[in-house]
Amino acid sequence: MVVDIELKKKSIDQVLDGPRPAEYRVLGKPFLRILVRKHKVSLAVRLNRRGLRKCEVLGEYPYLSLKDFERLGTERYTQCTQSAYPRLAEVTFGQVFEELFVTLKQRERLRTLPKYQQLYRDFLANTLGARRLSVITSLDVVNALKEVSETRSDATYNHVRVLVVGVFKVAIAYNLTSFDPTRAVPPRKLDNIVKRYLTDPEVEAFVAACRTYRDSLPHQALLLALLTGARIGNIIGLYKADIAPDGSRLTFRKTKSGRAQTLPVDPAVAPVLKHILSLSDPASEFLFSSDKSRTGHITHPRQAFIDLCREAGIATRGSDYPLRPSFPTEPVNIHSLRKTYATAALEATGNLYSSSQLLGHSSLEVTKRYAFVTEHSLENAVNATTTRLLGQSGTGETLHLDPCLP
Repeated sequence: MVVDIELKKKSIDQVLDGPRPAEYRVLGKPFLRILVRKHKVSLAVRLNRRGLRKCEVLGEYPYLSLKDFERLGTERYTQCTQSAYPRLAEVTFGQVFEELFVTLKQRERLRTLPKYQQLYRDFLANTLGARRLSVITSLDVVNALKEVSETRSDATYNHVRVLVVGVFKVAIAYNLTSFDPTRAVPPRKLDNIVKRYLTDPEVEAFVAACRTYRDSLPHQALLLALLTGARIGNIIGLYKADIAPDGSRLTFRKTKSGRAQTLPVDPAVAPVLKHILSLSDPASEFLFSSDKSRTGHITHPRQAFIDLCREAGIATRGSDYPLRPSFPTEPVNIHSLRKTYATAALEATGNLYSSSQLLGHSSLEVTKRYAFVTEHSLENAVNATTTRLLGQSGTGETLHLDPCLP
């Protein structure tokens, strides 16, 4: 297994105490490799000659400086690349996408790769695919994205732009070009704040539907997401060891913010965790285990969410089943469960900071997009504030407004 590492003395010194032998790939320049052997550390460049991959050692660490290693490795790789592509200036956008970008993303097991391949076929193959990297300008990128902006949403526009950016990043990393025309093409600003969460009757119906599917791990994962406010990706990736022995805490090892989060669990949720543990495979380290997934845990429970909403009569996008007459017709999605928890937390505590901590947000601004104040809570706030004002007469008696009225 190859692990990415920064080309810094501190980073290399840290891995010297690790397992041997091992191979490390330099971040930003994946063709540079650090080979940690039993008695030495070799600095090498990974080459592909006539379909065969090999590592060519340039020197030993620390006798060869990292600066010289980067320079020599880049020169050697460029030399071999130019011999592989006699006309380097004629390398096309499509070649980089198909031969490098797709290969790298397959190695990284990028879940959205099929989506990127479809976007390339739909919008880029006929516009940028046959164009040489050396002649593509910012205006060419704008023109290629023009069709997307005319026929698709701003979100799709940004996805296609990210794909173009990714292809040029790979090309620059492999020294196929030094110019990135996408830097002058900004993304579209999205107004994607959807104020849709489950109402109290919908929550009741959703929980009742979860009881119907009480023996299904994907459906119980959605129930736990509602009861904790955690992202569904963090929920399905939970390890059994992430649950405190008494069931009072959950630890998410890696969240969207990049840091771990420990979340208190209400005692009422403990039976749910216990039931999920009884459904999980005892031999698996994952809470939501699955022997059908390469990850070892269940995949994104989209179909399970539709099952629950159909059972509860809650609207989802493209729903073809009867809805409860009293429920809103605006569709919900899985992330609406997190918004529901956020709104309930804000109403219960009245404290935006506490709600932000529960949700693991990096700033209060993010929480403001999640937690919404309902009309009922505003009425309660007005009543409580008025009572507070009229109760402060200085004598301990409640003030009366009648004498003040005309």
